[in-house]
Amino acid sequence: MVLGLSPLLPANRAPHRPAPDWPGTALAALTGLLVYPLIGVDLGHLPLRGWTSVAGGLLVLAAFALHQRRTARTLLELSLFTRRGFPAALVTSTAFSEEEADMIITVRAAICFVAARQA
Repeated sequence: MVLGLSPLLPANRAPHRPAPDWPGTALAALTGLLVYPLIGVDLGHLPLRGWTSVAGGLLVLAAFALHQRRTARTLLELSLFTRRGFPAALVTSTAFSEEEADMIITVRAAICFVAARQA
């Protein structure tokens, strides 16, 4: 459906191809320090190394936000966040993606369980 409707969307291209924001890209990649230690771990049992990584990730996230505000070529169009619909769409999309991932994991586990019982 999306591909069928795409010709109806107005063209919106930059007059010239923007240069990549390599420092912003590196900072965005390093924000993984914030998330990685939290994957599959009970926060009550997160080791000091994990909390240090989370703190480092928060610092990198703050540096990324400052960089995006001060640079001419940004990874994110910051004006999008001034509209009410965009942040709401991000939250909704994130929640949907999380639920979809949980559902896929549950279905895979159920298939493995059934296959193991039949073997």
